[in-house]
Amino acid sequence: MSKRHLAAKVQQQKEEKKKKSEEDRKVMRQKKDLRSQVDRLRAENRDLKKSVTRLGAKRSKGSAVVSNQLPNTTLIERHKYSLRVVSLCMSLYFLANCSFRGVSRILHYFQLEFGIQTSEIPCKSTISNWTQKSGYYYYSQYDSSLYESEYGLIIDESMVIGQERMMVALGIPAVKESKEATVLGDVRILAIEVKASWKGTDVTTLLDKVSKKMGKKPLYVISDGGNNLKNGIHCAGLLRICDIGHEVSKLVEQTYSKDETFVAFTKAVAGVKFREVMKGSAYLLPPKQRSIARFMNFSTIVNWARKMLAAMPKLSEEESKVFGFLNQYKVLITELSAVYEMTEKILKKMKNEGISHQNIEICLEICKKQESKIPQILKDKITKYLEKEKDKIPNAMAVWNVSSDILESLFGKYKNKNATNTLHGVTPLVLSLCSYAHFDNDVSQIQHDTKEALETVFMSDLKKWKSDNLVDNQVVRRNKILKK
Repeated sequence: MSKRHLAAKVQQQKEEKKKKSEEDRKVMRQKKDLRSQVDRLRAENRDLKKSVTRLGAKRSKGSAVVSNQLPNTTLIERHKYSLRVVSLCMSLYFLANCSFRGVSRILHYFQLEFGIQTSEIPCKSTISNWTQKSGYYYYSQYDSSLYESEYGLIIDESMVIGQERMMVALGIPAVKESKEATVLGDVRILAIEVKASWKGTDVTTLLDKVSKKMGKKPLYVISDGGNNLKNGIHCAGLLRICDIGHEVSKLVEQTYSKDETFVAFTKAVAGVKFREVMKGSAYLLPPKQRSIARFMNFSTIVNWARKMLAAMPKLSEEESKVFGFLNQYKVLITELSAVYEMTEKILKKMKNEGISHQNIEICLEICKKQESKIPQILKDKITKYLEKEKDKIPNAMAVWNVSSDILESLFGKYKNKNATNTLHGVTPLVLSLCSYAHFDNDVSQIQHDTKEALETVFMSDLKKWKSDNLVDNQVVRRNKILKK
């Protein structure tokens, strides 16, 4: 290699080295700038926290009601959080329907926005433990004053979670005094048990436990038409009142389930929902049909079909082709609309005002006055059912409950809050159901009961209840088997 070429190569390397050095110096300057920005942001964050604290203190001195310290700092034995913090968390969970994480986030926002200060924000696990302790307290320390005279029971095998079936018994005053549907404050959970399956003998055993717990047998038991429930109630020597919602739906099902036109109609409705779900007409699709106890909410399908028929002139040509099949079922849809209009009047009367000789006579009159579009066989079935239930009522003055809707409402709350993974099964969170009947807008009562519950219930009590009443969590079993 010539000297000239060698000198050129050396010069090139010097330039590359110089360029790399400049790039390194540039990176170092950027790092220094980033460190300065981080330090500045940290300082601003400290100043922001100080300003939030000063703002809270300033508001506490002024006329505003917001304080930098949560009022009512009553302490709870063995707990580091004040009663006010705990009761606020419980109220947000039970009354505002927040999740555990949502409750923690709300308290954090309170800190930032209003200057409300707490020593530490409780985590989701801590709040979960509080709700379970509260539920256990109410479950073990039930208020028997509701049942000084007579009481009734509502039982149902309401939920299948994984391989577990949960049976719940709700206590309710036997005499229905209000003219409105049963609310959570009217009931108390008297029994929660979980089994792989429930036979009639198991139901009888459960009812005997409740009777022993209450010191007397219930006046009647409300249930759906499950054979295990009916056999268990009969073997326990108790009077069964049919849940009117399930019973009326069953009678409608017996009338229409084998009707060829009706079967074709349901298949057509399911078909259009499947075909059009990703197309432009999807906004007009029918509501989802239940796979189990379909007739419990089939009135929504009928109502949709009736409205679609009325809206046909407004539809586009393509939409008319998609939903034009409804025209061939116009007679059936009109008939079903009349059926559900009649049954809705009966259900509303009974659920709101209870079952009595007088209300049964009113419902029988509703059946007689309905238009001829309704099949006579269905009217006869409903009439026979009402007359059979009338014979169970002891006298013309008695007014009893006849609906298990409140139990379905409770389980809906649990299903909404429970883990979506069914392998978790029934968790101790089910104890929180016992608190829904007690937590209303009376803040002082919430605080009193919460303090009592957290001071008297220990984590060991929850652990023992779980081992005695619940089966192993299948997620834990799965992880053990699949662990590498």
